[in-house]
Amino acid sequence: MFPLLRRSLAASLLALPLACSVSLGLNELEAGCPDGQKYCDGQCIGTDDPAHGCAAEGCGGCNLPHAKASCSAGGVCAVALCASGFRDCQDTLPGCETDTDSDVERCGDCDTDCTRSPPPNVLEPACGGGVCYALRCQRDSSDCNGLWEDGCEESRAELQTDARNCGRCGTACTGGQSCVAGQCQ
Repeated sequence: MFPLLRRSLAASLLALPLACSVSLGLNELEAGCPDGQKYCDGQCIGTDDPAHGCAAEGCGGCNLPHAKASCSAGGVCAVALCASGFRDCQDTLPGCETDTDSDVERCGDCDTDCTRSPPPNVLEPACGGGVCYALRCQRDSSDCNGLWEDGCEESRAELQTDARNCGRCGTACTGGQSCVAGQCQ
């Protein structure tokens, strides 16, 4: 730095009121950081460090919910890896914002919508563990096998005669019994 400018800057800094403080000393202003680095926490940090916000101004880390951060080639905070059960489904939001374990419109991945064209007799679809299932069936049907593909496959009439699901799902007749009018006999 030019000697006259340095003395002028030093005099200006000394004339500041006591309530103010200077965060950078003259040595830090003179030294600067090499290309690909920025000054943070008293040292030069690489602009490829997500813990210090990549190449963004400031030194705050990348804030990407439910994600491990990385820095893109352009020095922008980016998703390196989503936490288990989360995905980055919306480009407008940072991080891995979607809980694909339970989001009924993005179940298991960003493209599976359980509410779009549910299988037969499903009144209310749901998502659990990243898999669509029938939360509620239409009045005269039940989902006894738990398979999403065939929906609520057992009718009320079938529950009256099905020895595997006698009267209700999961009630099996044993010992050679038959299901008659929803009762094992």
